[in-house]
Amino acid sequence: MEHINKEEFNNWIAEQRIVDSWNKKPILGANVNVGWLPLVKTLIEELIEAGWNREVAQIKEKFGTLRFYIDDATDVQCEIIRKYENISVETCEVCGKPGVLRNANNWIKTLCEEHSNGAPEFEMQMFRL
Repeated sequence: MEHINKEEFNNWIAEQRIVDSWNKKPILGANVNVGWLPLVKTLIEELIEAGWNREVAQIKEKFGTLRFYIDDATDVQCEIIRKYENISVETCEVCGKPGVLRNANNWIKTLCEEHSNGAPEFEMQMFRL
């Protein structure tokens, strides 16, 4: 995927007329690191092709994965979102290279080896009540 910086992404978002689903004002960007901006851009392009109304509730990182929330999504639009959320788990959020979920100072992040600062891979632990 192409590299894109925050300024380029924010300008592109403005051109696409993406708005906040709550107040209908233009969104100012996405609350993710630059490594995921190409994912978000491609996700938005596919949603527009699938008839999305260009209203978004939130774009962010949560537990090391991309989260893209919209209201009244069709099944096709949900599939598109799920596809890119799954891709994000394998994409370094800093640079866009292949990455894995890591425990970075008690924060779950998706990072490549170069940007991990030695953080170990995240291992899901089972808890018993």
